[in-house]
Amino acid sequence: MNEEDDEPGVLLERLLQKSPTSVLQWLGDVDEGKRRVPLGFNWLGLAEAAADFARKSDVKSSNLEWARAAVAAYEQLMRADEGTRNFGEDSSMMLRAAMIGIFGPAKGDSVLDPDTILRWFTKDLDVTLPDAKESVDRWRSLGCHARSEAYGRELTLVRRLRRVKNRLRAIDALSRVSGVTLTDYLRQWLALREELP
Repeated sequence: MNEEDDEPGVLLERLLQKSPTSVLQWLGDVDEGKRRVPLGFNWLGLAEAAADFARKSDVKSSNLEWARAAVAAYEQLMRADEGTRNFGEDSSMMLRAAMIGIFGPAKGDSVLDPDTILRWFTKDLDVTLPDAKESVDRWRSLGCHARSEAYGRELTLVRRLRRVKNRLRAIDALSRVSGVTLTDYLRQWLALREELP
């Protein structure tokens, strides 16, 4: 039986029993259009399982290969369902930060290059640092009841600030890695992180 004929759940189980190199090859074939994926395939399941293998493998080289597979699966997930973009990007960048923490930074590497995470943080950033600081000061000045009323009125701003806070998790993880230097701009964002809603 051909993998293309498998039910989505069966295919996922089969992939997770393979080596990370085989999974990466399969993902590359999918990306190049050499393999079809059944409708309803669980990209999130593949990405999360591969990320979990990357974090828990006892074999260092296997960690990195599973991380590469997870990143590729997150990319497929985001292509298949645009609504998962924020989650997929956050998860992919957190995994990259964890792998950089284990293996160290490596310029040009698809997983280990910290510049990938640094560029991602500023890409599509829809609130400026001064506006975020002003919003935090305004939130701090409100009492608990007034804060909940303002939350409802300014839900869009709160969501934007929450998105920034989520992205800062990966920057925070990078800030602890030897060999990674953050700009003053990013350090200012990190200093504001705990104050964000």
